[in-house]
Order: sequence, then structure tokens, then C-alpha cells
Amino acid sequence: MTEIQLNEKVCFFEAIERGLKLCAPIHDALLIEAPLDDIDGEVARLKSCMAEASEAVLGDGKICRVDAEIVRYPDRYMDENGHAMWSRIMHILNEVQF
Repeated sequence: MTEIQLNEKVCFFEAIERGLKLCAPIHDALLIEAPLDDIDGEVARLKSCMAEASEAVLGDGKICRVDAEIVRYPDRYMDENGHAMWSRIMHILNEVQF
């Protein structure tokens, strides 16, 4: 296991311990869910978990830089590689119409 993988696992468990609603890991990131009124605070709490996890894994004073991209309703997260798949799924769902 690499230091990066260990860092992600430590952060994941720490975030759960703090009551953050984790949805999924995405590459080297974590996706969380929170009410619109709380999202900024929850992102700050997750960034704190990530900083603490990186210092625990890498050593005193060694903290990985953390960025955040917040997606607010009605928008949705989608990376450039997922756009074609999302469009295909939505097309199929529109044809089926439950």
C-alpha cells in the first residue's frame, strides 16, 4: 500500500468518525453529501480530516494540499470522461419511462 492509499483510508475513516456523509471515493478525492446550507462547513471539516490524515501518514508538518470543488443542486458532478455515459443512461431512461 502506498502512502497515498494509506492517507486516503485514514481520511475516509476519520471522516466517518466525525459524522460526514461520504458517498464515494473518486480517484484521489472523496465525494460527500450535505444540505445546501451546510455544504461549506462540511467541506471545511473534510479538508481538516484530509490534512490531519496526511500529517499522520507523512509525518509532523507534512500536509498535502487539499482542493475542493463544490457542486450545488440542481447541478451534478460529472467529469469529462463521464459525460458520454451519463447522456447514454439518461437517453435509455427516457425511452423506458417507468
